[in-house]
Amino acid sequence: MNLLKQNYAKGLARLRREDAMGGYKNFIGPDHKFTAVCTYYTSTLNRRLFSMAIIDNTYSGQATVPSRLARLLSVSRNTMDAMIAEGEASGWVDVERDQNNQRRVEASPFLLESWLHYADWARSHEDSLGLMGIYQAIHAVEVSAKIAAERAGDLDD
Repeated sequence: MNLLKQNYAKGLARLRREDAMGGYKNFIGPDHKFTAVCTYYTSTLNRRLFSMAIIDNTYSGQATVPSRLARLLSVSRNTMDAMIAEGEASGWVDVERDQNNQRRVEASPFLLESWLHYADWARSHEDSLGLMGIYQAIHAVEVSAKIAAERAGDLDD
């Protein structure tokens, strides 16, 4: 079991390293429709975390107020306002304002589409590194151990 977990950790490190070194951006190339959004949101850690937070919140059905995002990411309101304005101007972020001019931020359909494309790339790389098979093997061993423990408990009764 430990060897399976070590192999999974090794493969995950390779995937994350490739991703950090621009693996997806290199995959899509300079003329792809997602190149600009990918370049922007991978240019700094704050932008990457911002995009993932609004994508997660949008998929969860939650529009997010900028002050909450700023606290979540530990950035200033000015930094958050700049990322929101840049994302909105590029069509990657949708901003709704209520009657009190309070803003709610969501990922645009384009940003969600680009994230799905990235997720497909990540999944294919996980598969090519054997991560899915290793994960399934770890899960099977854990389930088997649980069943064996439950059966041993039944025999003790």
